[in-house]
This record gives sequence, C-alpha cells and structure tokens, in this order.
Amino acid sequence: MDKLLKNKVSTLEVSAEEAGQRLDNFLIKVLKGVPRGHIYRIMRTGEVRVNGGRVKPVYRTQPGDNIRIPPLQRPEREPEQVSNSLRSTLHQAVIYEDNNLIILNKPVGLPVHGGTGVRLGAIEALRGIRPQDKTLELAHRLDRDTSGALLVAKNRQSLLALQTALQHHKVTKIYLALLLGTLKQTSQTISLPLKKQRPQAGKHQVKIDSEGKFALTHVKQLAVFKETCLCKIQIKTGRTHQIRVHTQQIGHPIIGDNKYGDFATNRQFQKAGHKHMFLHAYQLTLPAPFNIQVTAPMPVHFQRYTGLSDLESLNHD
Repeated sequence: MDKLLKNKVSTLEVSAEEAGQRLDNFLIKVLKGVPRGHIYRIMRTGEVRVNGGRVKPVYRTQPGDNIRIPPLQRPEREPEQVSNSLRSTLHQAVIYEDNNLIILNKPVGLPVHGGTGVRLGAIEALRGIRPQDKTLELAHRLDRDTSGALLVAKNRQSLLALQTALQHHKVTKIYLALLLGTLKQTSQTISLPLKKQRPQAGKHQVKIDSEGKFALTHVKQLAVFKETCLCKIQIKTGRTHQIRVHTQQIGHPIIGDNKYGDFATNRQFQKAGHKHMFLHAYQLTLPAPFNIQVTAPMPVHFQRYTGLSDLESLNHD
C-alpha cells in the first residue's frame, strides 16, 4: 500500500477476513517490498503498536485492531524475476492441487521464503509464476535443507483451517530420515521438551530444556545400511528442528545435518558425493474439510544412497 510508504505514521484497521494471522505474517504481506529484516526491527523496537500497545510478532490479529505503522521507505527496485529453471522446478514440484490448496514436493536446498541473502523462496516464486492465484500463503514451513511436502493455501479460509489443524495436531506428518548408526530398539518414542535459544547470527538453535515446549516424536527403523539406518518418523508436535534435535539426543543424528549432526561423518558423506541433509517430509494426512493424504516421492539423494525408489519393497506399515 503506497499510503504506508510515505514519510508519516499510518494506521491500519484489521478486517474480519484478515484476523487470526500472526502480526509478523500480516505485516510481511501488507508491506510488500519492505525488507523482512526491517519489518522485524520495527516490531522489536516498538515502532509497530497494536491498539496503542507493544505486542510480540506472534500476536494474532483481531477484527478491529488498529495497527500503527511508522514511516517507511521502500527501496526502488525492479520486481524479482523467477528464473526459467526455478519456474520449471516449481511446476514439476506440484503433487496435489485443488481450489483450496497446493502441495509441493519442495526440493532440498530451496528455502520456503526469501530472507537475508535469499532473493526468492518457494512462496515468492510461486506467486510470481501464478498471478491468477491472488492469495497464496504458506500454511507451515520446512527448513531449507529439508525436502518434501509443503502446504500452500490458496485462500484465507483454507489458510485458517490448515493453521488450526496444525495447531491442534490434527495433521499427520510422516518423515523419512537417514540416521547415523543402528537403533537398538527398532521402534521408539522420544518425548523431550525443546526450547529455542537466543539466535546467533540470525540462526535458530534448539536444545533439550526442562522449561521448553512439549515435543513428541515416534521413530521406526525401516532398513539398515553399513553405517546408517533409514527411519520413518512421525511427529505429534511441530516444534522447530524437532526431529533433528530429538534424533541427535538419542545418539543417532541425521546424516548431512550441519547444525546438529556428526561433523566427521558428514564430511565423509560429502567426500563421497552426498552433499544434502537426509530429512524428507514424506507424507501428510489432512483432516476435514480437506480429507486428503499426499505422499511426496523419495528425493534423488535418498534413492542414490539407499538404492530404493520407494518404500513398498520394504514391506513395512
């Protein structure tokens, strides 16, 4: 909105359709062209106020909220162009679509959104190549180095329904992971609370902490290789880096995880040509009103290492 970019304070009133969003997501959507880092700075310094008071970025907007926006200056620049290769990648990544949502099989290495040092993420590029879809929004996130099923809502009603289902743990989320070593118990449950640490260089670090949030992870070993095991992992909660920290804690970190993994092992795998993290969002099952189950095919780096193209030959449930 141009009126928000003049050199004066502006005020926005939240409509009923806009209510329920996190404040940071609301501002990122409204203040198109303003760097994400700058938006977080004006929230952190209290220049953004809701109904006259300071609130955190996680605050959920309410109908009728008055949001104070400080003077902003948007840099003059040309819109980012989506390369032909990224355009082709995204077209091929769509594994499900209807009138309400798109599910992508996100490639490893592609961030879900732009940010520091990243011109375009999956959501910005998707908007760029699908101008007919006016309100594409991420319903959740995957780490840049995690591949697999990513939910994108095509309208506000679907976004709220997906977010509600995720918040109440109604979405069944199953991952595939290649772990270091072999599990002593082929099926086990990890219940350890997780807490985000103060970001270092803008990057999140998560640790086991008794004061953290409840997190529950089910791990089932599917196949054993020379130094590793392929596991199916179901998370009952969706905490940041949950699988990566939980598997590290039981002594079986994910291969290729440069933050929580075994660095010596990762170097060996990289020398052998395995340069990606082995964590893949394999399957999503959505409750009513969607009632769908989608499987994201095993990515190439998994296939190359395991020699498997799918899980059917393993005869596991």
